[in-house]
Amino acid sequence: MTRISRRTLALGAAAVAAVAGGAIAVTLSTGPATPAAALPAPAIGTRPPLTTTVGWATFSFRDHKPAAAYQCALDGRSPHRCANPVTFRNLGAGTHLVVVQPLGADGRVGAAASYRWHVAKTVKGFAITGHLTQQLRPGGTARLDLAISNPYPYAIAVSALHVTPKNGTAAASTARGRCDAAKAIRVTQYAGAALTIQPNETITLASRHVDAAGWPQLLAADDPGCAAASVSFAYSGRAKRA
Repeated sequence: MTRISRRTLALGAAAVAAVAGGAIAVTLSTGPATPAAALPAPAIGTRPPLTTTVGWATFSFRDHKPAAAYQCALDGRSPHRCANPVTFRNLGAGTHLVVVQPLGADGRVGAAASYRWHVAKTVKGFAITGHLTQQLRPGGTARLDLAISNPYPYAIAVSALHVTPKNGTAAASTARGRCDAAKAIRVTQYAGAALTIQPNETITLASRHVDAAGWPQLLAADDPGCAAASVSFAYSGRAKRA
């Protein structure tokens, strides 16, 4: 009987497992599986500006390697599958953070990309115009109805309205020269409650049934120099996101 000694064969990853009856049994070991390439972080395309007053934000993503899907996490919440593009709505004032990761078809979660932005509470501007409910005469009073327009895609709360007379010029036929409207007209400012105006809506004090006692009121001095004068007004206000 031929005796075959146990030995290791130089067959790369092959090793002798047993020697018996003159036969050599070989077990092939392939070693650890080569890991699949990691999914890189996606690039964030569409995104809101770093500071905005808009209470919603849309994001889109693109990859060097196609991802089967994406998962998103907003403001530290648990991640969930999200569309591409994805829109987050009803964002409150303050700083927000979105984190997005690609998902492979085999369930792998790729590297994360993130974006941080701030939703400002202060509204930068809105339109105000006025309409006298009656002719203003020297020594008399008149209430001023205001129209307020919200140009934003979210509701605003208007908490203050201010009316300021601007200097006007008397009609040429009176030949009385310049009217100092800032002195000749005294304004009792708006004293009603805050007004909530929906996105892209225009309201008036009358349409909101605001008590007329709270409307701006103009009191004209008995100044002959302002008789038949044309006077304009400047309007300002304060508002925030509702």
